[in-house]
Amino acid sequence: MSQPTVPPLPQIFNFLQLAAQNPTQYGGNAADAPELTRILQEIRDLSIPNGAQHSAQGLEPYQSIARANNPTWNARPDLRPKISKFRIVKHTHWGKAYWSPVDLLGLFFSRLEPAPLGATVRTFFLPMTALFGRWAFQLVGHYAGMQSCMWKIQDNGPAQFFLGASIVGYDADIPTCGNWRRVIQKARYSLLPNESLFLRDWSFANSPHGPIHPKDDYPLGNCAELYPYLHLLRGVDESNKNVYGIALKKKGVRSPSYNDTLQGSVWQNVQWPCVKCRELIHIQEGVLANFAPYAGSKGAPP
Repeated sequence: MSQPTVPPLPQIFNFLQLAAQNPTQYGGNAADAPELTRILQEIRDLSIPNGAQHSAQGLEPYQSIARANNPTWNARPDLRPKISKFRIVKHTHWGKAYWSPVDLLGLFFSRLEPAPLGATVRTFFLPMTALFGRWAFQLVGHYAGMQSCMWKIQDNGPAQFFLGASIVGYDADIPTCGNWRRVIQKARYSLLPNESLFLRDWSFANSPHGPIHPKDDYPLGNCAELYPYLHLLRGVDESNKNVYGIALKKKGVRSPSYNDTLQGSVWQNVQWPCVKCRELIHIQEGVLANFAPYAGSKGAPP
């Protein structure tokens, strides 16, 4: 995979439909077909321009987050500055909750197929991350600030990989929606394992980076690494030392063509995970050096 492309949204859905119907064609498991089909329908429903959940009447402003009205919003207008107009509606797959088509797309890709045998950062993981970011843009009309790919090297067989992105595709204008943005952020935070947070006295408002600023875009659990972390760094296990990762800023996704040179827009926009994510990797006994931005750049043209 060397040339991430951005087909029109109908073509993206056609590809995903074919893949969901026959996952074995892409190296996936036939038993996953019903779940992949359900994931695809949820992606459609939450995507622009007129997905059934994206553009549902009575759930204005339209956005790519699964939501329901909060009854208190109309019952107690005096509380609106402190409450949210909406509540999160969660779709559960393989034990994890999702409410964004971008996160669902990451799950779909990651569940559909393992990485090719012999895959490297340059031949698969970084191009796949860029492709994921560009397809995600087609779903929600905005680029995520960060994209992430993690993968676990297996003793026998191909690497298992997982894609994720920072939160994107929501409309949280305060006069219109109250503290809806905080509700979304806290929902992401709530996915983290409680024991890891409790033992270190961490919370939504007090993370490894210190107390969050009111305008902090990425409180604990809101980075692109969240879902890859949840799926690949499970528990404290020796195999976590075999987990690698790369993070890509949106500037590395916007380019109309994929450039593998070290001075190109892709390699110039890879970076370390943030302080919060580095701490989460550390407590699961992952190896931080495996997430160094240029660790997989060997052989890339200058």
